[in-house]
Amino acid sequence: MSLARPSKNFTGITFLTDEMAVKRMELLKEVTPKARRVAVIYNPQHFDDEVTFARRGAESLGIELTTHPINSAADLNAALLAASTGGADSLFIISSRLTGLVAGKIAQYGQERRLPVITSWREFVDSGALLSYGPSRVFEAKRLAGYVQKVLNGAKPADLPIEQPVKFELVINLKTAKALGLNLPLPLLDRADALIE
Repeated sequence: MSLARPSKNFTGITFLTDEMAVKRMELLKEVTPKARRVAVIYNPQHFDDEVTFARRGAESLGIELTTHPINSAADLNAALLAASTGGADSLFIISSRLTGLVAGKIAQYGQERRLPVITSWREFVDSGALLSYGPSRVFEAKRLAGYVQKVLNGAKPADLPIEQPVKFELVINLKTAKALGLNLPLPLLDRADALIE
C-alpha cells in the first residue's frame, strides 16, 4: 500500500503534513526571535509523526522542545500547566480533531500568559492563536468533493491515489500579535495569505 496505490477502499486527500512542522518552527522563530523553549501540545492517538519533525526544526534553530500529550480535552489543563511550569515561552500545537476542540482554550491561555501559539489549521487563528501555516482545509475539502464524485460515477477507490495537499496558507492574527506585544516583520505580513484584525 502507498499513497499512489492505496488498495482496497482507501482514497482521498491526506492532511498529514509532518514536514511542514519544520517550516512552522522557522515561522515561530521569525515572529519571536528570542524563543528558547517551545511546548508542543498534541494528541498521541492522532496518526502522524509531526513531533519528530518539530523536534528536528527546533534543534536546528537552537530551541529546546518539550512535549505534552493530551488524550482527551480533560488533559489540557495539566498539559498547559506542565508547559508553563517547564518555562515554555511559546506553544506549538499539532492540529487534530482533539486539539481543534480545545483551540479556543489554548489560544486564551496563550494570550493570558503572553505565549505565541503556532499551529497548522486556520481555525486555531480564528480562535485567537497567533499564526497558522498549513493546508487550506476549505480548498482541500472542495478537492475531496471531486473524489466523491468520481467514486459515485463508478471509479474504484483503489484506483485513485491518495493525494497530498496542494494549497497552503499562512494566516496571522494581528489582534493577538498586538495583545502579545509583538511587532511582526513586514516581509512576513506581506507573505501572509490572510491577516485577521
